[in-house]
Amino acid sequence: MKPQKNSNLFREESVEHLNSPEKLDQAMEVVSRQDWLPLSTLAGIVILGLIWSIFGKLPLNIKSKGVLIHPHKVVDVQSPVSGQLEQINVKEGDCVDRGFVLATIEPSDIQQKLQQQKERLTQLQSQSQLANTLQVASAGLSTQNLSHPSAA
Repeated sequence: MKPQKNSNLFREESVEHLNSPEKLDQAMEVVSRQDWLPLSTLAGIVILGLIWSIFGKLPLNIKSKGVLIHPHKVVDVQSPVSGQLEQINVKEGDCVDRGFVLATIEPSDIQQKLQQQKERLTQLQSQSQLANTLQVASAGLSTQNLSHPSAA
């Protein structure tokens, strides 16, 4: 059995037009000229976008007031007093802010000086009391001597 050609599928004029050997050298139009304009515009925009994404630069300007601080900067610290280290409040690698208490120092020299000054204060207070007592006693004796002249 031979397959039958369906001649009703195409118009006769179109089939004859395409079958003519005189038009074999002509280019067949796949996309109409009206459809090329939006397609070429879209392609141009995409190409320009790609070129700009590679070579384009956006200026970035920020106006502000402040101080720039480098994070994770190692800074030397020094205690205003000498003494024995009592407690450390940070671990190695911790980030701290200005004013944070890093460690507690037992200022032994200052404690000794304070204790000496307290002892000196106690000593001076006792001397002051003794001087006041002696002054009162001396004043009392002077009064007695004036009221009772001694027999010579």
